[in-house]
Amino acid sequence: MTNSVIVNVMVMMSGKQGLLEPFKSQRHMPARELYFYQGGDMMLRAVTVGNWCVLFLIAVVGVVWLSEAHAQDDSEESVRVGNVVTVTDPWLLSLTSEQKNFYKTLRAMSGRQWSDGLPFDRLYGLFASWQVDCIVGEAAIEPAETIASVHKVRFEMMMFARTGEDLLRDDSVTVGYLATLPRMKLPLAQDVEWYGLRTIKQGFDLIGAGRIDVLIAHASLFDNDPSIVRLPFPPVHVIELALVCHDTLKNRDFIAAFDARLRSVHEGSGNTGTAIPTNRVGVS
Repeated sequence: MTNSVIVNVMVMMSGKQGLLEPFKSQRHMPARELYFYQGGDMMLRAVTVGNWCVLFLIAVVGVVWLSEAHAQDDSEESVRVGNVVTVTDPWLLSLTSEQKNFYKTLRAMSGRQWSDGLPFDRLYGLFASWQVDCIVGEAAIEPAETIASVHKVRFEMMMFARTGEDLLRDDSVTVGYLATLPRMKLPLAQDVEWYGLRTIKQGFDLIGAGRIDVLIAHASLFDNDPSIVRLPFPPVHVIELALVCHDTLKNRDFIAAFDARLRSVHEGSGNTGTAIPTNRVGVS
């Protein structure tokens, strides 16, 4: 309001006092309100303290709404990544340097939502229904029209038992495995009773207490633990994992950034990674 001045009813000049009296006489206009006087067209506006409070609340609500809308937009733009294993710092310590670099780089990527500890079937179901954009999984997966990172990570799943344990004396063997993984074919003559584990730490505690006979885990997990020994069998499961995504522009950019960051790490160690073919298998 360019030519406006704030004047108080009690101190207004007598010439303007008469103009304000009709407004003061109305019940909704307290006597000690602040009025805005427009000099050119003699327009009078009254603004109460309550009016200012309402305007202030409207402004606050607007700011909060805009902030939430912006956060929602950021969420929609982020890449949703799913993984079977719950990636924790202790778990990372059990990995080889190549495996560790893969997961640490992925966790450090900006613009992504991370969901780990998902059961195997649920992970692939979420990916097939587009509820996640990417997963850490095998490159040859369903559905079709997927893309995969150049860099991959290899895991060999081995069978472990307590040191000195004689598994041949029992007719059945209780095998602990991560419940998020599929069951594997084992080279055992006995009947197998499967025990689904929430974490490998739980499996370590159970095998130490004699609650399970065999624990399936990746090869290097117990290298420094004399209480657990690797059984003399080949790996029961070998898997090469990549960052696998639906083929969209956003996901292509995300995979390219992921490969670029891993490449800089691997070039320093002399490991450049191996290309993974894109899957074109139909949905079953």
